Amino acid sequence: MSPGVSISNGKIPLTEDIDGISNDFIDKATNDFAVFCENNDIIDYIFSGKQVPGLKTLKCLAYIDSGQESKAVELATKQIEKGDTGQFVSANKGFFERVVIKYA
Repeated sequence: MSPGVSISNGKIPLTEDIDGISNDFIDKATNDFAVFCENNDIIDYIFSGKQVPGLKTLKCLAYIDSGQESKAVELATKQIEKGDTGQFVSANKGFFERVVIKYA
């Protein structure tokens, strides 16, 4: 069995099903984001301009959560072009790469 990648309280087994892994990853990340939103004023937090680790990831998730997938893909693509594939990596694909795979 392949090693898993921890995301919050779950694990995603590494398999050949890249689409499945991408979808599971985005679903888990989106769920964690929803929990975060329940406990915080997320819109003010994300768009305040504060430089915090993962700000681009949070903005990307905010776009996805608000139905603006094309903006999420645009942001993810710009990050990838800068050499930032995202801090969450699974099967050699970072978060931003997974966003592009799922929504482009």
